[in-house]
Amino acid sequence: PNGEPIPGAIVQIARPGDREASGDTVGPDGRFAMKRLGAEEVVLVIRAEGFAPHVEPAHRVLYTPVDFVLDGGRPVQLEVRSAGLQPFANADVVGRLPGVEFYSVEYGVTDERGVLSLDAVPAHAVALEVSLCGRTFRSVLSAAEVGHVVEVPRSRPCRVRAGALAGAASLP
Repeated sequence: PNGEPIPGAIVQIARPGDREASGDTVGPDGRFAMKRLGAEEVVLVIRAEGFAPHVEPAHRVLYTPVDFVLDGGRPVQLEVRSAGLQPFANADVVGRLPGVEFYSVEYGVTDERGVLSLDAVPAHAVALEVSLCGRTFRSVLSAAEVGHVVEVPRSRPCRVRAGALAGAASLP
C-alpha cells in the first residue's frame, strides 16, 4: 500500500495478440526479471491477492528496472436480471481485460438475488461475460461504475442447477 514490495505477486508477459503468456512469481524483494522476448512492446499483467490487476496492453520493453505500483481497485456490485426485474441466481461471471487475450478474471456466481459483489476491480473498463443456461451474455463495466446491471433478454425457459439442489428458472 505504501510502495513496499508485494512478495508472491504474479507477473505475466506476452506479445500482443498471444493467447499464452510467460511469467513467474516475484521474489520477497518484489523483483522479477524477464528474459529478452525479441519484442519492443509486450502485454503485461501483474496480479496479487487483495489488489486490482495491473494491466498494460502496450508496455514498452526497456530492459532496465521499472517499478510498478498496484492499487486496491474498486468494489463493484453486479446484478443479473431480466428486463422484467427477475433476478437470476447461479450466473457465472467472468471479466476480460482490454487488450489482453491470455488473461481473464473468474469473478464468481450470482446469489439468489442475482447479485455478485466484486472486490479489487481495476479502475479501467472491464468486458463482462455472464453465462446462464448455457448461453453467454456480454456487457461492459465502465471505468467509473461501482454498480452494474446485466439485463438478460427474453428467451425460452431453462433449468439452473446448483450442486445437489435443483430449481427452475426461466428466462422470461
